[in-house]
Amino acid sequence: MRLRHVAQHSFHRLARRYPFLRRLSLTTSFITCLWLYLLYWGERLTISKHIRACDWSRWEKWPNGATPHHLVLIADPQLVDPHTYPGRPWPLSSLTEVYTDMYMARNFRLINQDLDPDTIVFLGDLFDGGREWATERARPLKAAQRKILQGMGINEFVYGENGRWSRWGQKQWNAEFARFVRIFFDPEQLYPESKRKYATTGRKQRRIIASLPGNHDLGFGMGVQLAVRDRFQLHFGESNRVDIIGNHTFISLDTPSLSASSQYMPEGGETPPDKAAELNYIWQPTMQYMESLKERSSKLVQEALREYYFGDMTWPGYSHDVVDPEVQSYSPNSIKATPRSSFQLPVVLLTHVPLYRDPETDCGHLREGGRAIPISAGYQYQNVITQSLTTKIAQRVSAAGELVHIFSGDDHDYCDVNHRYNIAQGSSGSGRSVLRSVKEITVKSFSWAMGVRRPGFLLVSLWNPVNAQGETIGTPLPTIQTHLCLLPDQLAVFIDYATLLGLTFSVLLIRATYLGLR
Repeated sequence: MRLRHVAQHSFHRLARRYPFLRRLSLTTSFITCLWLYLLYWGERLTISKHIRACDWSRWEKWPNGATPHHLVLIADPQLVDPHTYPGRPWPLSSLTEVYTDMYMARNFRLINQDLDPDTIVFLGDLFDGGREWATERARPLKAAQRKILQGMGINEFVYGENGRWSRWGQKQWNAEFARFVRIFFDPEQLYPESKRKYATTGRKQRRIIASLPGNHDLGFGMGVQLAVRDRFQLHFGESNRVDIIGNHTFISLDTPSLSASSQYMPEGGETPPDKAAELNYIWQPTMQYMESLKERSSKLVQEALREYYFGDMTWPGYSHDVVDPEVQSYSPNSIKATPRSSFQLPVVLLTHVPLYRDPETDCGHLREGGRAIPISAGYQYQNVITQSLTTKIAQRVSAAGELVHIFSGDDHDYCDVNHRYNIAQGSSGSGRSVLRSVKEITVKSFSWAMGVRRPGFLLVSLWNPVNAQGETIGTPLPTIQTHLCLLPDQLAVFIDYATLLGLTFSVLLIRATYLGLR
């Protein structure tokens, strides 16, 4: 009672000083303050708290003086569009789209502001309905027409699900691309507040890689259309690529397209050889890229090492002679020099679709729903790559160096498993095989609208000091440390809002009844 008396006395004093407060009661003032605090907590404070809890210094365990490369992996943002909730009426559908964009934009901005990563990599499924939106000048085709055009190398779009999404086209795709750029590529997002000066003074620029496609971007296996893939690569870059990040060789593979050579069929079994041969225009580019990984990665590793040890490495040169082409033919002969060895760094594989594992393989205690990724397939999706294709990928990728880690997306939930592969020993990829254990982490979806209560992203710390030959020095293996960072439970925030709204109506109703009876 004394506290209530003091509060009322203080309020009356303020009301005498500020007359407009006389229109407010102590009850409504308290409810207003409570709403302001709850909105600030739900829209700002809880996000910042979750991001700062993942600070690198809280979980990294490197030697003193280490300067690790900080990498953030983001999976399945899947921008909400008409394909996500087709039965949801307006305005609920529009509100879902706006709020999921706002949720991801706020979290992404704080990641850059508070965690300050060096590199950010997306693991596919950037859009939700990207594969369904028609490319320009698309028209429906019969099966025979489609086969003829494919044989001629002409890329035409064919509507999926019997034309269910035919009312949307290139304009819809362009709008989603603009949304993605606004959320993830805008300078205000990448370099918020004082951090933005790094991009203009040259002191630091974040490396953003978003070219790895998902099945929602391209389709899956035999459902991949070349026109859709060409459009994706035109805007985001080549789907198959090799990057040197933190003295590790990161290999990105377009596994949705590659799976056209081996995927689970509706009638059972995997793709028949004759069908796979018919679909070679889909999977062949990625397969050929895998075959050349050893040469591609070695060249990039050499270039990276040359930046560190320019004076310690011998590079083949060529003689510079002037000859008369009418007198003799000429081809440059390499000057005698130390032969180029195949330089290698630890290899990290990036794939949208997780690799095969035995059914019911436990994903670990950090998984939110269930205990394993189910082995299943359906329209334009497959939960894991087939076992035969998984083995082939592991062997081809290992030719570029020792495969030490795999990161994937697609499942929307977290999964941590260890694979065991028989991999040919030696950089040549030949010789006797050895059994190696490789960890794969499937990263949570970054969006709260993808079926998980706690979205998230993965922090990856890379510390691999090397000598001029690319050999690790001064640090024990492994050279990679990871940490799952969870984002706020947006549904719980909405429940808190609804609870306070109900409480507000109840209190105001009781107050109105009391004043009416007084």
